[in-house]
Amino acid sequence: MRGLLRRLCAPVFTDIRECSDGIEAVAAFDLQQPDVVLMDIAMPRQDGLAATASIMARSPTARVIVLSQHDDASFRQAAKQAGATAFVSKFDLQPLRQLLGFKDVVISVPPSGSPPRPSIS
Repeated sequence: MRGLLRRLCAPVFTDIRECSDGIEAVAAFDLQQPDVVLMDIAMPRQDGLAATASIMARSPTARVIVLSQHDDASFRQAAKQAGATAFVSKFDLQPLRQLLGFKDVVISVPPSGSPPRPSIS
């Protein structure tokens, strides 16, 4: 998933950083002040919801988009309560296109359950 997101964002963003856990994500946010944060929920040491809440407490205007395979109402509500700008399911990345302002990238998820691959249209 990280590779897909990196390839998807590379044409639009000049600096892309990856973090392995929530604590690292908060520290990177403090240091870099990025335009947007793509945050997973399931991460070691500190989960993405706690990291999102921490980022939003530091910077209420931050744009944090939660991406997760945990796609049910309770996770969506928890992301909203943490202050996330939006919640996007890893099983349907199309809303991410719109949230990031992409106009020419179509994301398709093969039915076999293999990782999604971006294609240019």
